[in-house]
Amino acid sequence: MKDATLLWVDARLNKSTGTMPDTCDFPGHCHVSDNVAHAMSMADSINPDVIVFDFDYADITGLRTLRKVREKHPQIPLLMLAEQHYEGLSIWALRCRVWDYLVKPHDLNELMRYLDQLANEIKPSQKNCDWLKLLPANKIPREASIIGTTKIGYGISAAIGYIEEHLHERISADEVSQQCGLTRYELSRAFKSEYNMTFRDFLLKLRMERAARMLCCTQASISEIALSVGFNDISHFTRRFRKYFGCSAKIYRRAKHVTNCAI
Repeated sequence: MKDATLLWVDARLNKSTGTMPDTCDFPGHCHVSDNVAHAMSMADSINPDVIVFDFDYADITGLRTLRKVREKHPQIPLLMLAEQHYEGLSIWALRCRVWDYLVKPHDLNELMRYLDQLANEIKPSQKNCDWLKLLPANKIPREASIIGTTKIGYGISAAIGYIEEHLHERISADEVSQQCGLTRYELSRAFKSEYNMTFRDFLLKLRMERAARMLCCTQASISEIALSVGFNDISHFTRRFRKYFGCSAKIYRRAKHVTNCAI
């Protein structure tokens, strides 16, 4: 088995937290780029067997760099790690054809063994990998544009990730603000500034959009869909849906029926 070469791109915005891999943990040769700006040049010079982009909060610069590296080196398996996770980010990553999308925390030793196995067993495809040119346009999620190094930037990004993950549950502004390290006032002001809507309106928007996609893309009953987006009272869901879309969920499903789409 050949000695594998790993390129680890530290794309974290807050480098004072979390754990960076110890190069000793990787059985082969591990190169670390502590700045996403150097990722492309290192990939060109090292020609690694596998590449890892390590994010805490995925920002536009990091995601654009990942996409450029992916397009230039499509034959190299590329993994994406993310601490702050939301549905739009995972969909974006899969559309970029990353080899794997992993949500932290994770066991570094186990991850290193996985990377070594991947680097040694996956045979690189032909250098002329033109298939990436055939992929549809993949717009970077809007959430990435509001991430910064400020408390508010991290907080609202974490809030969106928490909401996406717990959309099927009862969610309160107090609960979300506590999870993302903001006061309720800061949370409310941030949503009003970035989305021009209140926290409650933003939450309802996500619930309604998720319900609409499920109506189009699944055979789940309306009651099941209502529960999956956080409505325990089906009649309440029905009223909300009709007010939001201007028709009942049943009529919406009939009019917008789509067989091939992603939730």
